Amino acid sequence: MKRVTLFAAGKQSFLRDPRFLVGLVIIVASALLGAWIFNTSNRGLTFYEAARDLPAGSPVEEKDFVLVKGKLSNSAAYSSGEGIKLKGVLERSIRKGELLPANSIIFEGKALSAIVVQIENPLPSSAQVGDRVALWALPIEDPRTGNYSQPRLIASGLVIFTLKAGPERSLGGRQNAVEIGVPADKIRDVLSVMARKQPLTLVPGGE
Repeated sequence: MKRVTLFAAGKQSFLRDPRFLVGLVIIVASALLGAWIFNTSNRGLTFYEAARDLPAGSPVEEKDFVLVKGKLSNSAAYSSGEGIKLKGVLERSIRKGELLPANSIIFEGKALSAIVVQIENPLPSSAQVGDRVALWALPIEDPRTGNYSQPRLIASGLVIFTLKAGPERSLGGRQNAVEIGVPADKIRDVLSVMARKQPLTLVPGGE
């Protein structure tokens, strides 16, 4: 009697199927690529946000800004990137919470000098640090004729650095002290009118 040997055909393992392995590699690679694209597109750029109101002409220091990340359609309009060296002074005023605009830092030589002036009339309640103002001398009486002089513009293009209360005056009320940023070419005019003790006032937005 002839012996017949039978072999059972088992199922082929998926791990040994080249097509399965290639498909698995493609799926994993696609998942990793998708995750990388998602993270990159949502990471955004690093911007500098002002931690306080910064008037034009004030020195730029890193402690005055906090780093924030985000995505902006007009990102080129703002300074971005960690490790930017912040030097010089601000060409324009920046409010607290505002991003540092690109090309808003100018050379140190154009810095404004801080001078505190006493003004007769209080500034409007809407006046803020960083606003542009003009300094005017108020009319005074000529003791010889009794006539009053005309108001006179002393300097324009000044910037409010700080607002502070001044000392009590003898006739009651409170004189207002305002720290203003003055360009180098206008310091002489401002100091001269202050030395003559003429009554002064600041006009917001005056140029």
